[in-house]
Amino acid sequence: MTKPSSEILMACQTMCAFGSSLLYEGPDREKLTALAQASDLLRESPFVALGDGTALRMADALRSAASDEAAFDAFYRDLRQDYAFLFYMVSVSKASPFESVYRTDDATMFGPTTLEVRHEYERFGLKLSASDSQPDDHLGIELAFLAELFARAEAADEARAATFLDAAWGFMHEHVLAFSHTYLEQAAQAARTAFYRDAARLIDAAIDETAAVLDAWRGHNR
Repeated sequence: MTKPSSEILMACQTMCAFGSSLLYEGPDREKLTALAQASDLLRESPFVALGDGTALRMADALRSAASDEAAFDAFYRDLRQDYAFLFYMVSVSKASPFESVYRTDDATMFGPTTLEVRHEYERFGLKLSASDSQPDDHLGIELAFLAELFARAEAADEARAATFLDAAWGFMHEHVLAFSHTYLEQAAQAARTAFYRDAARLIDAAIDETAAVLDAWRGHNR
């Protein structure tokens, strides 16, 4: 089976890892500083081709924030408040990042999908949740899993890469795509900052692009 080029696999890994970091990790001053310093990466492939100018707007926001200390402090404060609203006040924001909320009749966490995704992580020797008390079907964790599969596929020979890519294709369709569009649209609507609004839409577009790569690989090798 022929795997995609290293460039394509690395682009998919980058998109998934970037989405994971924005969704799963709250704003941290040191990491936000590093992101601002590397904001020009959002002006390049694969990000610049995604969405409707979302990556460029995010890059502009980061560059503007980095222009002086007061601007950065205000930007950092706004992002922290918005992240807390989106991820810790879900009863108000109405945008839960957990798959089981969208796939159980009573919209509860720790549903069957939580155990299903945990089984997939364990199948590849991974424990991705930062806490045993947190459900494993957080979209940020699911994207981290896909990023790891793409990284392993890029480093592997053709036969072994097929195992990782087949797992990624199945996981994408059985779990990520089952709720990501609904969740990310809710997050974009609920976000109080343009940065997180654009981030939700960029991640949504990145998921579509990554799914298209997996579908093309699957179709070519069936």
